Amino acid sequence: MFTIPHYRLLLPAFVIFLLVACSANVRATPEISWDDKLATPGAQITFEKESESSYTMRVSGLPKDKDYVLWMKWVDDKIQRLPVPDTKGLFEGKAKFNFSKMYRGEPILFALVSSDQAVRVYAQLIPFPLDATDEGGCKLSLAILSANQRLLGIIGEGFQPGEQVTTISKSESEILRDEKIALENGRIAVIIDPGVIGKTGGLPTFQAVSKTCDVTLRYAWGTAMKRIDE
Repeated sequence: MFTIPHYRLLLPAFVIFLLVACSANVRATPEISWDDKLATPGAQITFEKESESSYTMRVSGLPKDKDYVLWMKWVDDKIQRLPVPDTKGLFEGKAKFNFSKMYRGEPILFALVSSDQAVRVYAQLIPFPLDATDEGGCKLSLAILSANQRLLGIIGEGFQPGEQVTTISKSESEILRDEKIALENGRIAVIIDPGVIGKTGGLPTFQAVSKTCDVTLRYAWGTAMKRIDE
């Protein structure tokens, strides 16, 4: 069982990873590349949600006779390095994670790398998603991209391939409109900064409108963001 509590002194907006009977070190410079193009072909990390705050990790496509190190990378680029004492458990779905004191939309990058650096696999998890869906099935999902919770990424999906999508970002009295063309997979991607002069946080909205969809995501930024369980 892996427990991920909040750690205020070193990671004020994030969490620290604790592993029973195993020492974890935070390193400023990772010993691996985070380029997912270097992942071992056919290898995969999947997460199965068990409850609001609990996930099970399962690994496939990697050799089981190697020693592994699990790395976790936070949105502020802090790196957590954890030797894996139970390699077999990773492949059998016995690696369980409990998350707390995180923001909705806060991502964690995972990398599982063999001790000899020969094989590796990557994944991203947002333990507490922040999204909105309209009646037609179009969806907006938010991910925090910066440590100060101002730079945000929004993925829209469910649009018709090639259709024009109007995006409307409202923060306080500021309104920003833009036009996007949905990709072949029906997705759009937007990076926004909802910051307003004189404000340290707020409750903006982001809307995506097309001929087939009209979906609005309500979220918080900056000091208006609250961690889960607070």
